[in-house]
Amino acid sequence: AAVPPAALAGAARTLHRAPRIHVAGFRSCRAVATLLHYQLRLFRPETVLVGDAALDMDLGAMAAGEALVLIGFAPYSRAGLATLAAARDARLATVVLTDSAAAPIAADADHLLLFPIATPAFFPSLTAAIALAQALSAAIFIAGGDAALARLRASEARLEALSQYLPDTENRS
Repeated sequence: AAVPPAALAGAARTLHRAPRIHVAGFRSCRAVATLLHYQLRLFRPETVLVGDAALDMDLGAMAAGEALVLIGFAPYSRAGLATLAAARDARLATVVLTDSAAAPIAADADHLLLFPIATPAFFPSLTAAIALAQALSAAIFIAGGDAALARLRASEARLEALSQYLPDTENRS
């Protein structure tokens, strides 16, 4: 099922307006959260990845007016529920990416974006979650306009100056 464009745009506007974005995903959703965090940091350097070292400290650093993106699917982690509860207590806007509107992490979300996990394999598929996270990142970037583009260009210049990538001549086969 496709995510309604209006739902994606609404979530992106909320995240764009937030002074800081907290991104959380636990267990198998950690990879999706890390990807979203990385992409957002390129043009939103104040974005933080929740649970990287000390979850309790990350939750205590949340402040009213900020936003949380929480990614999860069944079986839902206790850490995800604790993160969502802390965000609500701190009065953060919440954007939840999950597999079901009936998910415990979906209740009372400001923005709910659903992704399928069905697969013929034993493990649930993260493909749709990754695509949704990338679409959300792109929508936030678009909402950021020229300022986001300037921050992205500055990030790219910094990465090039720090020699994080091989020169183009070395990338050719």
